[in-house]
Amino acid sequence: MGDKDKKLSRIERLKMARAIKQKEVDHRREKRWKIFSWTSSLLVGSIAGAVAITSKVADVLAWWPHKILLVIAVLVLSAYSILWIRYNGVALKNVWGQVVELDHKLDLYDDISQNETTPESYYKLVSYGNTIALLAATAILIIVLS
Repeated sequence: MGDKDKKLSRIERLKMARAIKQKEVDHRREKRWKIFSWTSSLLVGSIAGAVAITSKVADVLAWWPHKILLVIAVLVLSAYSILWIRYNGVALKNVWGQVVELDHKLDLYDDISQNETTPESYYKLVSYGNTIALLAATAILIIVLS
């Protein structure tokens, strides 16, 4: 096996490694989206449920123990999902760093990696976690005030 074959073999291995890491990046992005969409659906449902229940209940004072339980449920759901989203965000950032490193080794950085960004790199204010926190605050406010 000559030097040319060894170099080709190395390039092929780097391409395979990059493909594997890119699949992990895609998996982490999809997982974060699924956590966000699932949680936001439940929070919007809890807002709608609180509005529906308060329109049917004549005695608001009798409903306060249920309000406390619902607020606790919203807090736990929101905190847990925000933690999972952030955990996957850190993992995504680490894997993306490995993809960029492989792109440098393959001399692809200027073409590919420079144009792609990890989620939340530009929009830290409008992130999955912040949106869930806003929905949770809205749900709690509606539950408490209803």
